[in-house]
Amino acid sequence: MNIYSYTSTPPTAESSLAGTIFYGVDLDACILYVPEGSYLNYWLAPAWGGFKNIVEYDPATAIYNIQNEKYVIEAIEGGLSIRNLPLDVKVKVYSMNGTLVYNGDGGAISLSSGIYVVRIGEKAMKVAVR
Repeated sequence: MNIYSYTSTPPTAESSLAGTIFYGVDLDACILYVPEGSYLNYWLAPAWGGFKNIVEYDPATAIYNIQNEKYVIEAIEGGLSIRNLPLDVKVKVYSMNGTLVYNGDGGAISLSSGIYVVRIGEKAMKVAVR
């Protein structure tokens, strides 16, 4: 499991009798990605500092190849490539204003430059296309 934060200031992590908002998350195995220059902010923040793996990245220029056991998402020139999806999993891509711009089975998806929300099955993530 990976968690991506896009803000340099850690959001307030609520606590309860059961623990923090990260109750049930394996803080030793989960990788927390934070914006470049904000490692110390997260390491010192309540609840966030419990992550053993905090990795900085540059959200303004980073385009990731995201992989898990099921699929691969890659930024390609003029869009995204989504491969290795199970047959029963659909892909939906939304613009930042919430407009559905793609609904299908993945593969090569033509998109103009911008930030998109990609929903694959029950998971969603923000991606940048150059």
